Amino acid sequence: MKARIVLLIAMVILAGRPALVVGGETETLLVIEPNKENPRNSEGDIIELKDGRLCLIYTRFTGGSGDHAAADLAMRISGDDGMNWSDDRIVAQRPGGLNVMSVSLLRLASGQIALFYLRKTSREDCRPLMCISTDETATWSKSTVCITDKVGH
Repeated sequence: MKARIVLLIAMVILAGRPALVVGGETETLLVIEPNKENPRNSEGDIIELKDGRLCLIYTRFTGGSGDHAAADLAMRISGDDGMNWSDDRIVAQRPGGLNVMSVSLLRLASGQIALFYLRKTSREDCRPLMCISTDETATWSKSTVCITDKVGH
């Protein structure tokens, strides 16, 4: 399963949708089509939860399709290896300014899950944040700014 998760992560980052390679064939697991209220979806990551479910968190744009448009982080869960996915649940809202984006998920040695992402409050201020889930993504801690001494990109 670990090789499959790595492949899924790579496909989300490179192609914008999770896929699975089975017997040399690529099988798309999820397509999140843009629409009027959600004109772009980008950068995401997938992690396998302890019970075998998959958790996808990705950037869901709502204020346009440009890099500086309003966006939140949305989460979906799959209990059947990516064949079916839950509806979106927003896990990080933009706190004003522009957006939140560029998700990375990491299972810590403690067993907790860390969520890293960027908070872009202006074109000059884009900083990495981190929050932790101690209950397999059911809830997340308050986000902490990872770099506090400088404002920039």
